[in-house]
This record gives sequence, structure tokens and C-alpha cells, in this order.
Amino acid sequence: MKLSDDWQLSVSGEYKSGTNFALFNSYTVNPPALSQVRMHGFYVFPILRYAYNLPRVRAIEFSSRYEYFDENYKLDSDPRQTIIPNVSLIFADDFYAAVQFGVAIDLYKTNVPLTTDYSHNLAYIQLQVRF
Repeated sequence: MKLSDDWQLSVSGEYKSGTNFALFNSYTVNPPALSQVRMHGFYVFPILRYAYNLPRVRAIEFSSRYEYFDENYKLDSDPRQTIIPNVSLIFADDFYAAVQFGVAIDLYKTNVPLTTDYSHNLAYIQLQVRF
């Protein structure tokens, strides 16, 4: 959606619900009924873009993805919320050159020690070059 000559807003999202076959196949002893291994979740991804249209910096984007996902809500519910705020500097049209700064924040309802299911943060810088 064009807000003005220089500002654009884009919002996307998705909802998913279904059987978690990867998790079902990981059970080696006494697997549950297939109908009990269910997942569901959604995400929303707004992007606000300011077009500079200068020779070196074409645009700057502000975005933040919010995701809620529970990979096994019927048997062992431990939903994860992920928040990923980003700032991107775009140096060429259509993301042919861009640098992105962001943080991925994972928040679990219950932290499980010695696994990947615990609340944690990850900061990153990403350089994108296409040719």
C-alpha cells in the first residue's frame, strides 16, 4: 500500500494448522495416535519502506515479524513466540545489494534445559548481494 510518494507499507501473514509428521516420526517407542500430534501457529510481517532514491542508498526498511507457533499443542504444549525486528539499507533496486540489521527474540512458555527449546536472543547483520 502506497502511503505517500516516499512511504510504502506491506503486510503479510499466514496461519497454519495440521499434523506434525516430523514429530510423529521421531517417536521410536509407543508412538501416540497420529491425530494427537498436532501443530498450529501464525505469523504477521509488516514492512514500512522509505524510498530515498539517492545514488547510493535507494531505501530504508523497518520491519518486524511476529510469530506464534506450537509444534505439539495436544500432547506437550510449549508455544514459542518469535519477534524479529529489522532495519535494512537498500543500495540497489530489487534488493540487488542490501545490508540488514536485526534481532531474533525467541520466547518459550516453558524453558527446557539442554535443548533448543529455551528463550534466547540472536543479533545479526546480513549482507545481500545478487547478480
